Amino acid sequence: MVTPVGDVGGIRVRHGRHIVDEILEGSIQLSHQVPRIAEGVEAFRSTLVSQGEAQLFAEAALSLRYGDDWQQASPVQPGDILEARRTEDANGSLWSVFNRTQENLFKGGLRGRSQSGRATRTRAINSVTEDVRLNRALWKLTERFAELKGVDLAA
Repeated sequence: MVTPVGDVGGIRVRHGRHIVDEILEGSIQLSHQVPRIAEGVEAFRSTLVSQGEAQLFAEAALSLRYGDDWQQASPVQPGDILEARRTEDANGSLWSVFNRTQENLFKGGLRGRSQSGRATRTRAINSVTEDVRLNRALWKLTERFAELKGVDLAA
């Protein structure tokens, strides 16, 4: 899971003599953020969103993935990335909307139409850089939606 929580944000280690020590130190720092991440997940699970709000979330996610002109660049529509692949993701919580959107954007394989109208499928994200960028952006989007719904994530 990629979450932009706390001051650490990830472990970056330069290859050198003290690599093991740096990895251990970074891992310990990250482990201190786990309770805050768990609180965020629980807040997302308990926050219900309407179908219209889920649609807005999906539109924002497509914009993050394909750019501001996502209506032209994206082969799929917001409703496509909101489809649940598993029954446990089919509820109306913000956490489920986040999970469905994330999985459908990252795994690819969704049927859609190219700009020329040809039938196509979305591609999986295989780039580590793009994976991290999009995961962080989706997490921040989810936090913002929770805040707009009146959830206090700073507690």
